[in-house]
Amino acid sequence: MCIDLKGSTRLSEQLSGEDYSKIIALFSREMAQVVSGFGGYVLKFVGDGIVAYFPEPNFIGMNDNAVDCAITMKKIIKNGINKVLVEKNLPTIQSRIGLDSGEAMVKTIGDISSKNHKDLIGLTVNLAAKIQSQANENQIVIGDTTARNLHVMWRKNFKEHNPPEWNYKISENKKYQLHVFDIPETLL
Repeated sequence: MCIDLKGSTRLSEQLSGEDYSKIIALFSREMAQVVSGFGGYVLKFVGDGIVAYFPEPNFIGMNDNAVDCAITMKKIIKNGINKVLVEKNLPTIQSRIGLDSGEAMVKTIGDISSKNHKDLIGLTVNLAAKIQSQANENQIVIGDTTARNLHVMWRKNFKEHNPPEWNYKISENKKYQLHVFDIPETLL
């Protein structure tokens, strides 16, 4: 899972460095707690974004946990974080969430003489970041592998999503299909 703030550059231009860093810290802390609550782990914080993964309980269960987590993140931003920001006379935030499923390898990257750390490496992680970039403001977009492996309860709430700039192909003639969460904001 990849989540980031939509429009964060504009936000950083509008606010003092202190206010902007408080918003990023609040967002990061709250989203990390949500990830943990759904059996996931935050791999890393990247500026105004988070990369997380859900290794358990099984392939379908981890897909459902990731989608449950993404929906909860949207609710917390809308009904919690943004209400606090309004009370403090700060601008509200919007997010973009991308998910994909599959294998990744844990590897130590970097060099011990300068800096090294463990990271997830693989197509799944790369695709999740690319998929997240295809989400519009406050959208959850998932890859076809995730969609096909969701419990039917969640699968029926996603519709095909074909942004014109998306061109990742799984074969010479077939694009990797994206799906967008299709429940009105008023129901969240």
